[in-house]
Amino acid sequence: MSYQVLARKWRPKSFEQLVGQKQTAKALINALETQRLHHAYLFTGTRGVGKTTIARILSKSLNCETGLSSNPCGECSSCIEIDQGNFVDLMEIDAASKTKVEDTRELLDNVQYRPTRGRYKVYLIDEVHMLSGHSFNALLKTLEEPPPHVVFLLATTDPQKLPVTVLSRCLQFHLRRMEQPQIIEHLSMILSAEQIDFEPECLVPIAKGADGSMRDALSLLDQAIAYCGDKLELVSVLEMLGSIDQSYCQNLLQAIQSNDAVKLMAIIQEMSQYSPDYLEVMSDWLSLLHQLAVSQATGNSENDSINELAQSISAADLQLYYQLSLQAKKDLPYAPHPRQGFEMALLRVMAFRPQTGPVVNHSPDPAKKKLISLSASEAPESTEKSSADNQQTVSADQSRLVEANANANSVSAEKLHLVADNSNQFDQTPSATVNKNISTNSTNQAMQLATQAEEPIVGYPSKLQSVKVKPLAEERPFKASSLIEDEQIVSQKTPIENNELVEMPVDESVRHYPQIADIKLQDISAGNWHYVVDQLNVEGNGLQVLLNSLADFEKDQLVIKYLDKVEHFLTENLLQSLVAQIKHHFQGNDASRSDSNNTDIKINLIKVDQLAETPKEKLVLKHQAAIEDAYQTLMADPCLLKLKTELSGTLDRKSIQLG
Repeated sequence: MSYQVLARKWRPKSFEQLVGQKQTAKALINALETQRLHHAYLFTGTRGVGKTTIARILSKSLNCETGLSSNPCGECSSCIEIDQGNFVDLMEIDAASKTKVEDTRELLDNVQYRPTRGRYKVYLIDEVHMLSGHSFNALLKTLEEPPPHVVFLLATTDPQKLPVTVLSRCLQFHLRRMEQPQIIEHLSMILSAEQIDFEPECLVPIAKGADGSMRDALSLLDQAIAYCGDKLELVSVLEMLGSIDQSYCQNLLQAIQSNDAVKLMAIIQEMSQYSPDYLEVMSDWLSLLHQLAVSQATGNSENDSINELAQSISAADLQLYYQLSLQAKKDLPYAPHPRQGFEMALLRVMAFRPQTGPVVNHSPDPAKKKLISLSASEAPESTEKSSADNQQTVSADQSRLVEANANANSVSAEKLHLVADNSNQFDQTPSATVNKNISTNSTNQAMQLATQAEEPIVGYPSKLQSVKVKPLAEERPFKASSLIEDEQIVSQKTPIENNELVEMPVDESVRHYPQIADIKLQDISAGNWHYVVDQLNVEGNGLQVLLNSLADFEKDQLVIKYLDKVEHFLTENLLQSLVAQIKHHFQGNDASRSDSNNTDIKINLIKVDQLAETPKEKLVLKHQAAIEDAYQTLMADPCLLKLKTELSGTLDRKSIQLG
């Protein structure tokens, strides 16, 4: 067979013919010209980048009959035999097939003998990382101090597997992957020399499929010549590679942007006629998104269609498409069929594509930092005014939704006060601030609704910070002293049934008790003990004891019954402090009433296993009632109902915080 494949026929014969490895060639040329030669060289890099080729060129430079130089003649018997692979002093060893230590020892037995014809005896060990550990150990000493007439040339695609003791004994050169322009230029030169007609565009997919390997590029070129015949055409090359024209990917993106699923599936159906490799198509799709992102970032591209398409899509959408597609490429091997996986990937991109819609503004100037009270009768009217001012249209369903919600919840709506700016401006009435956390089934749609809404939803300011719920008229807040030290959320467990110690903290905003007169010592009972605890100036462990206790005035003494679970708090100092503060409180109250009968107060503390409803438990139940009231108020809110209806949103009770 006279035909020689292009990869062998066009293998470089000198350093000047090397493509894409100028750094390595420069170092070796300088070493040869100055004759500062090392005894061991290690060439690393991916397949087909020239590791063995450089080793052979170096062997010719060392043994050329014209002399030691960086430019071997290529015509002497030594150069010709090296090119043909039968030079007696060049031992090419495939380490993948000779991994045993016996093979290495047999090789090293001949190292001591001088070369037969050349100046140097060269040992070229390919895929050296395949040697066994014992083989490396046998090689180490010779590799470090070989005879002066021996040079080791090692080549590997996986240098991480080499022992560091071997790496430290070699000069290492890493051969880089070929860039696509370098491959295209070299292939064009070869085709011109071979007198083969070709379309320049057909070399792009070949260079891309080579993935940085010149040998792979030449093998694909051989295959393309056999497939296409007299002339290499882009369509034929794409069919051979199982790839598609980039215009298909551009059409797919335009269909996604127009939200046209029918057109999207029609394009995929047309693509299927070429029986493409959908993993390769997904790579082409990602490559298009990358080109668009680069065009947007730099503002220029050689392709006019890329520039035009880049201007029709936002950078945020482009990044979302890329991330979804990248994950879909990883999952593509798990799809029942590659085409189904590709279709689902693009349908997912379309489904998560942010949607835009009409938005109506009813927001005052944010610079006017004032509160707006929204009542049920104002909502529909404000909707009409806002629509007229902004020349936007609100759908009939949305209008009916806002009106119905406002009419059905007029009482709750009157309790809402909306903050129109970012500042924390509150009225003087004690209030509970409710933070609304909405979790939706379509996160991206919710984000897009928030980012694209240049004008807020009907009746709501654009910078809505919180909703304030006024307390009931018959309630009053506790004093500034905190009954509970922490600010965690209360558990749903009710402690009344098992009389467990309640350590649950509650926000101060829920401690609203009816106004009552100061309680006298003689009137203390289990029913009003929690009011007394509120009036006492007690904090810390003493407060925990009182909150988990009940008291009655019996037989001229105050009997305080506390749960045994707080007994560890009652040190002697704490007990004396509690008694002193209780006496001080009631003696002060009695003095103000000109009543001196209780100047000598007797207090008796008794430990018990169970109690009725303690002040802490009353506080917990009141907190839970406040949470439920806030939840019902929010569920009647027109804005939340709008989010719930359009985006399937839900309101989690655990996300409600009272402050």
